[in-house]
Amino acid sequence: MGPFSEYKQQKRAERIASVLLNCKNEDARRIWRLHLANLANNETDYNARVIEMYGEKKWNQYIGMVLPTS
Repeated sequence: MGPFSEYKQQKRAERIASVLLNCKNEDARRIWRLHLANLANNETDYNARVIEMYGEKKWNQYIGMVLPTS
């Protein structure tokens, strides 16, 4: 997972919407609707999910950034 990008999130939403338009199976449609609903809409939500998946943030002295750690 990289840094939050509104552009990338918008592209993901567009791709999922196109899958939904062509999907005939109700179970598959339900799954894709959940994926669409679960996309992060802002940087705060996105970063919270990164921390949830990868752990707390810790300063990385070698690259000079705050990174999630396990």
